[in-house]
Amino acid sequence: MGAAGVARLRERLQRFRAVPPVRAFIAELQEAEERERRGEPVHLGDMLLRLMRVAIQRNTLLEEQIVVEREEHVAELERLREDVVRLAREHAAPGRRARAARAVEERFARTPLPRRVRRITVSASAGSDGLDAGLRPQSWPDEQKRTLIARGRRLADQELRRHGIDVSARAS
Repeated sequence: MGAAGVARLRERLQRFRAVPPVRAFIAELQEAEERERRGEPVHLGDMLLRLMRVAIQRNTLLEEQIVVEREEHVAELERLREDVVRLAREHAAPGRRARAARAVEERFARTPLPRRVRRITVSASAGSDGLDAGLRPQSWPDEQKRTLIARGRRLADQELRRHGIDVSARAS
């Protein structure tokens, strides 16, 4: 409806302001207009949508931060393993160095420590083909959906190629 529609509705209801529920409704409409003047969402639904978007964006950033930290920890564990193997080779008695290094490697291999997993992130927006929940049209044409899916696949393929992964055999 927007603030203009709220204002029109409030003006039309003014002649019924003597009725207490209508008067209360007019007050709610005036508050909605005030919110719009302050740059806030006019409707509760708009506010909830904005809050959900903020929550999703914040959670996404936190998840990305956790992944980065985990990768750093896994890399440090890998460096620790290499150092311990090197120390075993250097400080074991001659003739036992290979066996000591192998024992350390085997012990690390049995440990349920997190392992390094290659992470590839495709960052993008839906662009003009996206369907904004706040501006939902009556229908969302199949062609527009297909365009959005194709764009996502194209961006994913570009990122995979950038990491040296062959995407030519990928099923369409």
